[in-house]
Amino acid sequence: MSRNYKISAEQIELALPAAIDLIQRAGALAMEFRKAGNFKIYTKPDNSRVTDADLALHDYITAELPDIIPGVTVISEEDKQHPEVEHGEPYWTVDPIDYTEGFIKGIQFYVQATLIDQGVPVLAVIGAPYRDTTIWAARDGKSYIEDKLNGASGPQEIFTKAVTGDKLSLLGRGVFDSNVAMDETIKRLGARGLTVDSSDANKIPADDLPSFVQIAMGHADMYITSGSKPDLIEGNGYSWDYAPNWLILRNAGEGGAMIDVVSGKEAEFFEPATRMNALIGVGDKKKAEQFFPSYGISC
Repeated sequence: MSRNYKISAEQIELALPAAIDLIQRAGALAMEFRKAGNFKIYTKPDNSRVTDADLALHDYITAELPDIIPGVTVISEEDKQHPEVEHGEPYWTVDPIDYTEGFIKGIQFYVQATLIDQGVPVLAVIGAPYRDTTIWAARDGKSYIEDKLNGASGPQEIFTKAVTGDKLSLLGRGVFDSNVAMDETIKRLGARGLTVDSSDANKIPADDLPSFVQIAMGHADMYITSGSKPDLIEGNGYSWDYAPNWLILRNAGEGGAMIDVVSGKEAEFFEPATRMNALIGVGDKKKAEQFFPSYGISC
């Protein structure tokens, strides 16, 4: 499927450094809250928790993003009411603090912003400020990480790992590892010929970076996020949770894929505030094509 993008390659090239800088500054603000330790915690209507830091970063990021590419709608997880976006129109999707529980506990958390055009992520930035790390990708480029925790002197390209043989290692992280949704996901993958060994022996321990980013970096061959509903439909996260990971995984090395388990196609982001279906990430696009021959979209 061809895409008639509204945002040009030149606009993306100009916007990327500004978006990286904004996410890094927002991450520094989050760390000020965490170091002070006196942030307030609230409960949202869905019983998830949010903090003063989430709300402050929401205000900070959504105030500046409109200046990066004028006229593009900004949607944030912490909007009191999400603005409407016409089907296929460009928008920014923002997660001021992804994994708020990690922020509260004093462990990992992420600051995320992604530019979507025609349902496709075209610019993505993830900040991991607790470890002074930034990860990004743009539509016509590669995926990069600047990991100052490990002494990086500048951005390093991210490379996926080719799968040798038919057995795919599984990243050992998942809130729903043992529920019926995960069982149904594994069943549906098996019907496509992809047998998933979910035993501990086949699981690669996860580190503190986002799960799909770890697949992009070749830490494991596959990651599954099944959501919470047995039918695998709309029981998962939102655009702000997965859109940046989509692009970073897709543009890493020879390319990976984030696939909607229900449709068997690459995940799309036309409805920013609608929950997504069960997803898998595969680091080797040749393996993705083997089990999901129609997964790809034209970018």
